[in-house]
Amino acid sequence: MKSVSKNKPIWVTEASTSSFLPYDITSTNAVVQAKWIHRSFTLADVSAFAMYSFYDTLPATGNVATLVIYNGNSVIVPKRYYGFKQFVNFVRPGYVRINATSNNSNLYVSSYLSPVNDTLVIVAINDTSIVLSNIKFNCPASTFPIIQYATCDNPDYSTTQLENIQAPVNGNFTVDMQAMSIKTFIVPLNRQTGISNEATSQPMFFGLSQNYPNPFNPATTISFSLPTGSFVSLKVFDLIGREVAIIVSQELFAGTFTRQWNATNMSSGIYFYRLQAGSFTETKKLILLK
Repeated sequence: MKSVSKNKPIWVTEASTSSFLPYDITSTNAVVQAKWIHRSFTLADVSAFAMYSFYDTLPATGNVATLVIYNGNSVIVPKRYYGFKQFVNFVRPGYVRINATSNNSNLYVSSYLSPVNDTLVIVAINDTSIVLSNIKFNCPASTFPIIQYATCDNPDYSTTQLENIQAPVNGNFTVDMQAMSIKTFIVPLNRQTGISNEATSQPMFFGLSQNYPNPFNPATTISFSLPTGSFVSLKVFDLIGREVAIIVSQELFAGTFTRQWNATNMSSGIYFYRLQAGSFTETKKLILLK
């Protein structure tokens, strides 16, 4: 992969193997794909990753590499969809991969730094059928709590936000990794990391927003976190840019928030929500399937 990726600004690859069976909705399947994404980033100098097809109808052959599948009666959302989200939701455009090592051959770890050096994202993949207990991570010191998301079968997590981890003042935190699981850790950085005042004085937003489930029917939950108090606007728009819902429009204190959008009266289709907090703006896609 490394040789053929040279001189290409964006690398697009297709994941299509016998392990991607249409009704395999397990985390084992998700971990297979997550490892390929991990290897692409860490071994092949890849700058981006895309699926060949995001959503498709189940073909007669019974083999499909899409993330979301329609089998003629219902929509199937395999765990590989949520595994893919562990990367695309939190490793945003402009992030730079930085070196990360693991002393466990079954634990794949990669890390990414935000453009203004105020957020570190760590993605960890447990490639075993057992729980890995007391896994110790070492990262830059921070006075903010770490936000963690998990995808696994037991408990039955999709891309689920878990309880925050205590701030790693000494740069260390310890977690358990469920069997065949993917975890993302979002570490808000501050001046203790040695980053210049110019970078840390920029408006900082941590805990990038997430909506789940997605696709959804009839309601989805949007979660986001604020490091400081700010006026927050959270609105939903249709494909042509018309505002269809105002979910939040108020001053909020620092913390983690969840808000629900009930689209019972809306038609199936693609929508977008726009989150604005201070000078931070983020727009994400919502898929309503009825």
